[in-house]
Amino acid sequence: MALNSKSKWRKISGDGNDGSSVRNVLISDAEPELCVKLLETPSLKNFSGLRARLEKANKEWLNEFLNLGGMSCLLDGLSSLSSGDRQNRFIEALDQIECVRCIKAVMNSPVGLAIMTASNELTRSLVKGKIL
Repeated sequence: MALNSKSKWRKISGDGNDGSSVRNVLISDAEPELCVKLLETPSLKNFSGLRARLEKANKEWLNEFLNLGGMSCLLDGLSSLSSGDRQNRFIEALDQIECVRCIKAVMNSPVGLAIMTASNELTRSLVKGKIL
């Protein structure tokens, strides 16, 4: 039986969540709104699960993800991963790499590239390097 977005969100946000269920939900057939919601918590597991989903997404799914602000969430997440804390630099670098791989997956699609270039704000963020 397939779970709807609310059921999936309840499942992964419950107590005892070790993070692996987040990745499994994202890798499966998660709806775009759930993926955007999960990006509010930037983490390696969220980014790697999302990347797998983005790479297999059809045009309609990707279009909805981007219209819900998915690219903005990715750029914001990348920006938030630079705390400057020396002890966490390695972990942050891994998170940043996976986030960049998600951005690459979006921009490798015609839909993602079209939305990215049509948005002055997103394009400026990427070109000026404000996201890093």
